[in-house]
Amino acid sequence: MTRRLFGAATAACVSLGVLGLALASAGAGDAETPTIKSVMQKLNGKGAKAESARLRTALAKPSPDWKTVQTSTKEFAALSASLAKSEPPRGDAESWKKFAEAYASQCQALDDAAGKKSVADTKAAFQKVSMSCMGCHKSHKK
Repeated sequence: MTRRLFGAATAACVSLGVLGLALASAGAGDAETPTIKSVMQKLNGKGAKAESARLRTALAKPSPDWKTVQTSTKEFAALSASLAKSEPPRGDAESWKKFAEAYASQCQALDDAAGKKSVADTKAAFQKVSMSCMGCHKSHKK
């Protein structure tokens, strides 16, 4: 009797585990789009943890640590690509999409420059990304 009970409990646990894995993998492709605020804080927030601060510090060195640079530029490229999927906090959606896609394109160019390990090109691309903020903020930031 104890064996049957133990067997049934084991089977139930295994079944629940398989069901849990199935549900988890089904939701894995449905990753939620990050909020505009979370993207902006991660990329351009205050403090040394922001990717822009890390990148600025790394590029200020005579011989940058390219692993650090490329980690930051990959974050810029990945997170900026999600912005066009979000609704603007203010202003029209078409303008938002145009700004978001331009920003994502600039961030991808930044990542491409870092991939070539060119200090001059990476700095120029980062400057372009940094200068692109105000137009979008004027039209869409609350």
